Amino acid sequence: MLEQQINGQYVAPVMREIARTGTSAEYAYSHTGYTVTSLMALFNRELIQHDHRIRLIDFLQTSGYGISIISGQDESFGDIALNTGMTKEGVNYFDARTAIEDRVFPSKDSGSLRLSEERVVEQFQKRFSELDLKTPQFMYLNFQAAHFPYSHPNMQKRLIKEFIPRSEIVPENRDRVAASYWNAISNADWAVGQVVDTLKKNNLYDQTTLVILGDHGESLFEDGFLGHGHAINEAQTHIPLVFNDSNLEIREAIGQVDVAEMAIRSAFELPNQWLKPDKTVFQLVGTLSLPTLIGHVKYGGGRITFDFRSEQAYLSELKQWKTLQELLADKNQKDGITHLISEWETLKWHEYDFRERNRKHSFEKK
Repeated sequence: MLEQQINGQYVAPVMREIARTGTSAEYAYSHTGYTVTSLMALFNRELIQHDHRIRLIDFLQTSGYGISIISGQDESFGDIALNTGMTKEGVNYFDARTAIEDRVFPSKDSGSLRLSEERVVEQFQKRFSELDLKTPQFMYLNFQAAHFPYSHPNMQKRLIKEFIPRSEIVPENRDRVAASYWNAISNADWAVGQVVDTLKKNNLYDQTTLVILGDHGESLFEDGFLGHGHAINEAQTHIPLVFNDSNLEIREAIGQVDVAEMAIRSAFELPNQWLKPDKTVFQLVGTLSLPTLIGHVKYGGGRITFDFRSEQAYLSELKQWKTLQELLADKNQKDGITHLISEWETLKWHEYDFRERNRKHSFEKK
């Protein structure tokens, strides 16, 4: 995203400048390639519903922060708001259902509701004017520009002359699809610029930890897919992660479960070093109980991906598939595949245990 150009123009000049003066994590990843599970990982700091870690919003409230949620999507979709604490008492909450008459598409379906970047910025500026800046503040902004079909009737054509019509979004028109997608990114970049300008005009930019990341990537037919959540690969899971803090050292793969701690450490001016190049980020297609694919990716982009349907694993460094039996018999590969399957089994067990304890508790209450 930071290097992409359309017609000789960078698509994200604002975010490029933030990265230049701050820190950009070169190898940051979505765990699942889906919005719901990605936001749960970001706010709850783990991949499953579990009571093992303190949720970000709970920690911030306990620490005396005012909390504002401003989202261009319906955060009740997939129970995101409920499961992350966005709608807890004391949280100032606004999303696409709150302003349903301002939606950019006719549908009122939860998964389709969307606000323009301009509307989200308008709400941000309104909320900003109401804040008690003597109290530390946390704000979550969700810009939806880069979601299918990568445009809406009122979106600005910042880099292109025409949007590709939905009916023409087919593999044969991949370049036009990509152009519309990157134009959408430029609209999100504009919105980030409005936030930055507001902070700078109020002399708050240098007192604010600003974190920008994606919930997932997007295949634009370059790997045979359109969209996300279908595969474990660079297009669908490699995400931008940019901080305006230049004091971070990042030489390991970063998953969304890591981001809350990084942000808090930045805000509290604590040591912020992430220097384990062998660390792996777990990735998943499907559910933990019935996955299609699981994978590990590490710093540098090296991957191992296991396909439950064929019981084979793809090793990106070797650019080949191998059977599970072959990997377990290979002393150079055995540890990698064993570590991957072990992490999946542990996560699956914790999820099952949490659900069973909740089910039992519910039964006893009744």
